[in-house]
Amino acid sequence: MGGWTSDFRELMLGMNILRSWRACDRGAALGALLLVGSLDPVWAQPDLQVRNVVSPSSASVGQSIAIQSEIFNGGLTASLPHQLVLSLRPELATSSGQDIVLARADRALLPASASAVSTSVVIVPGTVTAGNYRVAATIDLLGGLDLDLTNNAGMSPTTLTVLIEALISLHRGLNLVALPIQPEPPRDSADFAADVGSPYIARFVTGPDGRGRLQTQVRGLTGEVPFPLEGNRGYFVMAQSATTLAVRGRPWPRSALTVTLPAGLSAIAFPRGVPASFTTSSLVELTGSSKVTRVVSAGSRGQLDSYVPNLTPDPVLEAGKGYIVSVGTPRALTLPEGP
Repeated sequence: MGGWTSDFRELMLGMNILRSWRACDRGAALGALLLVGSLDPVWAQPDLQVRNVVSPSSASVGQSIAIQSEIFNGGLTASLPHQLVLSLRPELATSSGQDIVLARADRALLPASASAVSTSVVIVPGTVTAGNYRVAATIDLLGGLDLDLTNNAGMSPTTLTVLIEALISLHRGLNLVALPIQPEPPRDSADFAADVGSPYIARFVTGPDGRGRLQTQVRGLTGEVPFPLEGNRGYFVMAQSATTLAVRGRPWPRSALTVTLPAGLSAIAFPRGVPASFTTSSLVELTGSSKVTRVVSAGSRGQLDSYVPNLTPDPVLEAGKGYIVSVGTPRALTLPEGP
């Protein structure tokens, strides 16, 4: 009977404490807690809550980004020092399902009913896969007590799209280049010509006779219809000076490794990198072409340079470049991918 009476007394006292707290007489509530030594200490714990996680909408691998977050202490007492752990949490469409820790930030004790807003500048690691993520903020109590462990974490309400960046080297004059990643937002032929500053862009297409032929699109010409860019094709452009073009986007899908060649000429490229030992002779063997032609720098202009087996040097092929081949009959190829 005495035990039941004691439990009832503590319950009633707890209710009085909550009434004082809700009435904003927090001094009275805290005083009551201090006077009652037999009361369960759960009443006197802090309650750290993560609120308002704000992140940018996009970032590139290796880029510094600012993440803002708020921690509120809804408990009756001050918290102990703790840490805020910031992570990238993949959305369902992303291939990897593991959280990626960006930073652990030390945070000082937080008084009851107080908020602390902080901004952390972190770097998106080079190991992050391009895709869609949310930023998760989680409180590490470092062994301290907390009234409600279910609200120690929060997540950004919007998506952070992580992109990779690739560089395309251009020399002055004619270039035969390719897109080593899939640009985001998407770029078409007119966009790419404008990015390069080229007056035109040209590609090989299949003609009415079923053979490859060159199609040229003049930038800004009335009636020209831009065409979509493909990762396994090479494009001719004219650069006014030597430069490097940065492209942000995602890896091309593996379906881009399959390319169909018409009879005659085609300009192909490697959408997912080139194996380290893959040379022009390797491309001759893969395609059945009698030679492989590329565009190289020759002073202030670009010029065609052909590899003929056993007659000319055998250079290693590069991502971001296009290569001209010629086949006698149409065929489908599966291109290799690099590291």
